[in-house]
Amino acid sequence: MNRYLTTSERVFLAMAEQVVMNPVVMVRCRGVLPVERVEHAIRTVAARHPALGVRVVRDAQPWFSDRDVPPVPLRIVDRESSQHWREIVRQELNEPMPIEAGPLIRFVLVRDEHACELICTTDHVNADGRSGLFVLRDVLRVIDDPQLRLVPLRERTCFDDYLESGGVWDLAWGPRMPDALRGLLADHTRGLLGALERRGVGRGAGLNRLRALALGRPEDPPAVAGPAPIEFVQRRLDVARTTALSDACRAHDNTVLCALVVACADALATVDGPDARGLIGCVTPIDIRSLLRPSVGDDFGIYAWAPTSVHPVGPRADFWGLAARTRRLVKAYRSVPALAGMRRLLDLMELTEGTPLASAYDRASRALLDGMMVVSNLGRVSLPEQAAGVEVESFGFYAMIPNVEFVLGVQSFRGVLEMNYCCSPNWLRPAMIEGVADRVEATLAAASGAATRAGGQRFRFSPGRQSSSG
Repeated sequence: MNRYLTTSERVFLAMAEQVVMNPVVMVRCRGVLPVERVEHAIRTVAARHPALGVRVVRDAQPWFSDRDVPPVPLRIVDRESSQHWREIVRQELNEPMPIEAGPLIRFVLVRDEHACELICTTDHVNADGRSGLFVLRDVLRVIDDPQLRLVPLRERTCFDDYLESGGVWDLAWGPRMPDALRGLLADHTRGLLGALERRGVGRGAGLNRLRALALGRPEDPPAVAGPAPIEFVQRRLDVARTTALSDACRAHDNTVLCALVVACADALATVDGPDARGLIGCVTPIDIRSLLRPSVGDDFGIYAWAPTSVHPVGPRADFWGLAARTRRLVKAYRSVPALAGMRRLLDLMELTEGTPLASAYDRASRALLDGMMVVSNLGRVSLPEQAAGVEVESFGFYAMIPNVEFVLGVQSFRGVLEMNYCCSPNWLRPAMIEGVADRVEATLAAASGAATRAGGQRFRFSPGRQSSSG
């Protein structure tokens, strides 16, 4: 696979200078997966996905190359305890990919005589969280049946190139500039902004001062060299509590995702105190594979877009009322009209790419909001529950991006809801994330009808009615 990076992929490449952006997925197993089968499965799956054998060539316009890329690596680690995987996941989150050598994926097998964890790490420059899930699922399938033949997938680009073009909703946003003219304008705009930067306009502290004056906020602190360190906190709801939460969401014609967004927004606001009010921004990655043209199936790549919604929270707010509002927003974002608007946004991003203004949106959001978070929900995960006679007990998902207090990776597998909060001390004090996780858990318990605990007392919970909607 040899092609130029799309606008979205170049944006992720630039964002990774602030924090390592490695989506990590893993399974925890009772029993030991045979190393030979794992190695064979990785080779088989790598042959299916063209994007698993590439590197990035950092030219003036960066591009993916499949030349001289080594095989997908598998590292074997002796398992020292049942919690050893936490150290390995932390390492995987913080260790950048060898992006110029490739490949942009790696595996770790942590094993002892009784159990193991298989960890798959990808790079956000060419993978969303669901892509890693698909790869790990296929690896488990081949481990279970080494003779399994997987249908090779075609080479694809990022979702940028599969958004509706020329349709009714695309035209509703107004005429789109032809590609050649848009590219020429983008080159000239970036050249002008670059010239201004070289002349000292917007450089270093001067740029921060201009932004601070414009926004009426203190200047940003000097940036710390190197990617921001990443930590994580894990929480799990057992089958009974997960079922109770799902039932409560159905009774209110809502979803677990929307309940999580409201609970997380409130928990982040109350970092400043139990009576705090706040305006919290939430980035919610939405899988759009089925809405693209042509539609995209289980391909490896970036096929989710991440709109930002704003959530006002405070004491005695109506929890299910806020959740209903959130669901309306999610439905609106997961629509063809919204995706047509996304195409226009990508066009605008091209104009400032690689210039000091590229991060203006993030900085403005940080100045105007009381907090920013990501809630990334993979939903009900479909994975083999056994592989080569080994029981697959649980699944975890972890990720981080810059300029947010935390990224919550959440999914359910075998009836258990697992929530992994990734954060960095650059944006949130590590001690705070434990409190956020505890408060979210308490709020979800109260929403499910359990005895009210600290954290659930801030909300009013209206009674629901049974509904067939999910």
